[in-house]
Amino acid sequence: MMIWETARPYLYARKTPGNRIIICGLDESTGYLEKRVPMILNNRDKLIKQLVNLFPELEIGSGLIIIG
Repeated sequence: MMIWETARPYLYARKTPGNRIIICGLDESTGYLEKRVPMILNNRDKLIKQLVNLFPELEIGSGLIIIG
């Protein structure tokens, strides 16, 4: 299964063969390195909330989160 929302900022999610979910999007640009990590962590939290809104029945864990 794959979801690709083309709004700006976009949302992309897909299920892997191992029943994990890859979700990404909400890309933002900044020229300030010190703002980058807090922005990424904030967007990670927003992406998880959007995933829960789309699929409230899922048990969402964060076994592995890769940002960047």
